Amino acid sequence: MNFEKECNAFSEKFGLTINPQFLELPSVASYMLEHVRVLLESIPQEGLKLTAKGNLPSKVVETLAHMPSTFSDMKCVQYSKRYIEDEQIIPQRAHVLSHVAKLVKIEKNKLLLTKKGQTFLRHSQAEQFVTLFISFFQLNLGYFDRREKAPIIQAVMPIFVQAVRDKERLFRTTEVFGSILLDTYPQIYDTVEKEIELRSWSEKDRVDHFFTLLDHRVVRNFLAPMGLVKIAQKEETLEADSYEKTPLLDQLLAPKEAIDATKVFDRRTLNDMLKHCANEKFEINLFREVISSFTAFATREALDKNGFIQERIDAKRVIGTQREKYVLFYTQLFENSQMTLRQFTQLDTKGGREDLIPKYHGFMRGLYDILEKKTPHVLLEEIHFLTFSLFFMLEQALKIDMRDQNKALQALEEKTNEELMETLNAYMYSFMELQKLCKKHNKLKPQITQMAEQALQTFMITVFAIYTGEF
Repeated sequence: MNFEKECNAFSEKFGLTINPQFLELPSVASYMLEHVRVLLESIPQEGLKLTAKGNLPSKVVETLAHMPSTFSDMKCVQYSKRYIEDEQIIPQRAHVLSHVAKLVKIEKNKLLLTKKGQTFLRHSQAEQFVTLFISFFQLNLGYFDRREKAPIIQAVMPIFVQAVRDKERLFRTTEVFGSILLDTYPQIYDTVEKEIELRSWSEKDRVDHFFTLLDHRVVRNFLAPMGLVKIAQKEETLEADSYEKTPLLDQLLAPKEAIDATKVFDRRTLNDMLKHCANEKFEINLFREVISSFTAFATREALDKNGFIQERIDAKRVIGTQREKYVLFYTQLFENSQMTLRQFTQLDTKGGREDLIPKYHGFMRGLYDILEKKTPHVLLEEIHFLTFSLFFMLEQALKIDMRDQNKALQALEEKTNEELMETLNAYMYSFMELQKLCKKHNKLKPQITQMAEQALQTFMITVFAIYTGEF
């Protein structure tokens, strides 16, 4: 069993990285690991005779059913008085997982250890745990609840597990983590609408049912039995809705896509970039470049980093050393814009961090700093560009033609929620007021500054909404 090769293949396929240090742990506390070990150790050399249906014999089922496990598993044991595999989740899960992991095989209605199974029992607990963890991603978790297949659950399982691992340790519900997934990958909504089936008498919302399936299949039947999350318990019910990760999950998986705070736009970074552009004599309007970058990310035009950079450099028509400097600039622009959106779209996410609010205000002050505003007329030109970018985002995201004002307004009312419409109305109010003020005054006034800052605020709120699909 080549663990390095197996772990690398798993990482490449599912995007989850096993910490090499995890394999050095002397022991691992996991219900699931103990269940599988006891099952394998109960198989004699000549094989374990199965029932006519191919299930485990009642004695083995009884032994496994009474082993320590999660709160809900133990409740299930109390409800079922018969030791039949189909009625006992603990032995059923251990049996199915052992087959998926290729630790056992069936010959002439007998359960036998495979060579991999024999080797498995000789390995350390950490290596055994990794084998079972990897095998869970090949297991159809819907088998245990007999509901719709919903392949979307299996598809999002890796990023869901990573989200649980990367969030700070705190009791949360699957709705919180599910909302994070939907905010980060809004395209999941379309798949949920296609795959999630509702029972009209009890279920009315597909997203809520998606969260329910995600909780039952991934949390209750995978992460909790493996010992990777701890679920809050209630005396009168099976389990509460909330759970927290255990230290074991942090030890097992490496963090991924953690937000690099050094690459999030703040006031200092934006002003330093402005000075750098002046020193290098770049033919760049930094404010417009930053706004264009956010627009590209919001409309999913910035998915390809190399394409993003190449397109902008080609437009500058520079060569040699100067081209290399532009490459560095646009690389920073891409990475900082991406990290900034990831950072501040957490503000509207359930379970979001309130400590981001002062950082967001600092970012907005920096954005206003780099806005060209020598005169009211110059400032108004930049706000005109901002308005053009706003209309472009709306056209791309909502597939509407903004050139016809009446039709565009009707389409916006039909395709957006009330919150976004209020934001857009606030933006247009700021824009119209700015036009009046900038035509009236030759110098910047507090009212002009106030309206410009409000326009920037409402623009960025719209960017966040389109980026996350919350419109």
